Amino acid sequence: WAPEAEYWPSDVEYLAVPVNNSAELSEYARQTFRSHALGRLGGIVYRDEVLQLQIINNSQVPIVHMHATTFLHNTSAFHALPLYFRELNLARLRKATGNANATLRVTNHPLPLTPQQETVYNAFITVVAAIFVLIPFTFFPANCVAFIVKEREVKATHLQTLSGLQPLAYWTATYIFDNATLLITILLTLLAFVAFGREDITGDAERFCGALLLFVLYGLAAIALGYCCSFAFTNHSMAQNVLMMVNFLFGFVLVLGSQVMENLEDTKEINEELQKVYRAIPAYALGEGIIRLSIKSVLEFAYGRPIRVLDTEILGRPLLYLSVMTPVFFALTLIIDSNLPRRLRRMARDCLGSSSGPGCFCGGCGCQ
Repeated sequence: WAPEAEYWPSDVEYLAVPVNNSAELSEYARQTFRSHALGRLGGIVYRDEVLQLQIINNSQVPIVHMHATTFLHNTSAFHALPLYFRELNLARLRKATGNANATLRVTNHPLPLTPQQETVYNAFITVVAAIFVLIPFTFFPANCVAFIVKEREVKATHLQTLSGLQPLAYWTATYIFDNATLLITILLTLLAFVAFGREDITGDAERFCGALLLFVLYGLAAIALGYCCSFAFTNHSMAQNVLMMVNFLFGFVLVLGSQVMENLEDTKEINEELQKVYRAIPAYALGEGIIRLSIKSVLEFAYGRPIRVLDTEILGRPLLYLSVMTPVFFALTLIIDSNLPRRLRRMARDCLGSSSGPGCFCGGCGCQ
């Protein structure tokens, strides 16, 4: 038992354990893990035999026993080791000075992170922040669709059409207004990243412009896709709620699920193929782009070379998909609104129903 035991502070409870070395003390701590009354900071073994050394393998040569003072500390308590070390040295100080009221003050501060650790840590924080930024952006297209369905529900769109409004002019004006509104949200979001010092997103002009382009193209594609989906609803509240849920699933849940599958060997290959389909969904392309932009520094550290923001490993693929799908979704909206699919279906039905001869698909041509 330690000769300094009587000098330990009175507010610290200590227990002498009949063990011979640190291995026995560790086993004792494990066996009494659920039976001790108070939380334990750690344990100490004086003259713990850590090494037996015999220079020559000869019975005539004595064995050198090396001893040390061994600390065992509770790793579930972050400050257990410095606190326990302080109590030990305080007991020694009081024994050496004979002053039972002597005190020690300990300042504990972690060592600075290495460049690699700091890069990974900042990337992790930025990825978490970016993922939660996705949530409000997945909801915005649903708000735009709600007004479209509401106008159709109260016959405002029908009245404008009767007054001579062309569908192209209607959709173009609505499209410009919705994207201009979203642009305000985008700029405020990027300013928030700048204010909080998230350099992984807005650290320099290249990253800032890349993030701005990603958000703008997402707005163009997501709002156009929302317009296409608006024709499936006759109630604006239902349209808003359903699209909110769908966008949340594709922009938040699917992004997280894809990231998990990418890190698993069994699902990595199939996930690479599925991503080719996922990227056609604007919400997924936005989520993937933000995550790839967030880990740009980590990829540069791993590859040992600089990577441009517009490379395919960062924003290249998401931006390409968003750029291609934007005119596709907007053109599809105009096609659906022009009743072209309905007219083609009606023409096909009339042609098949009025044919009077075998193999006749002309519909009312009078052939026999």
